[in-house]
Amino acid sequence: MPVRAGIAVWSSRCKPWRLGGFLFAPLALALPSVWAGSAAATATQPAAVPVQAQGLGAFRLGMPLGQAARRMARQDPAALQIGPGCDERDQSSVWVSVAGRPMTVMAMANARGRIAEVVASAPHQGPALTEAACHDLAQQWAQTLSPHLGQAQRLPTADQGAARTSSLQWPSGPRLDARHFAGGNTCDLSLHYGTAVPSR
Repeated sequence: MPVRAGIAVWSSRCKPWRLGGFLFAPLALALPSVWAGSAAATATQPAAVPVQAQGLGAFRLGMPLGQAARRMARQDPAALQIGPGCDERDQSSVWVSVAGRPMTVMAMANARGRIAEVVASAPHQGPALTEAACHDLAQQWAQTLSPHLGQAQRLPTADQGAARTSSLQWPSGPRLDARHFAGGNTCDLSLHYGTAVPSR
């Protein structure tokens, strides 16, 4: 399955991700309502992991990455494939179900080997979207997560040149980013825990 043209690759997430048996460049989360076909249509439904204030499943901020990966391997054995990403941090990547949605979840470690950042995402496979529609998708996804994280607050929209990003922040720390690229009317959504601090 090719990567959809016009969707930006996250520069700090260069390691390809596995989604339903396919490899993708790191992209952001898309809601099923805009998927041309969901991952579940091409593979069995992945194992579910709980949504928590500090992470997803065993991938929780502050946990030793190796220990968390061994636990997460119960949901996806690929968790045991730990190695440096393009920003030189050790990372582990799994394909799991988060709040009923199949997606890739990545955990990145700091210099002490503890998880400093968790990112949940999946490739956008739907039709072109306006900026308003992209932000509406983010709001819908936030509502899906609200039983687990509470009510999110909208942050100011940031203009980043090729993309405009609006974010929703939960009091406990997680942040949902919606990045809209006007050039192709594409929409990337990603759920973030922690910060992108290089380990070296």
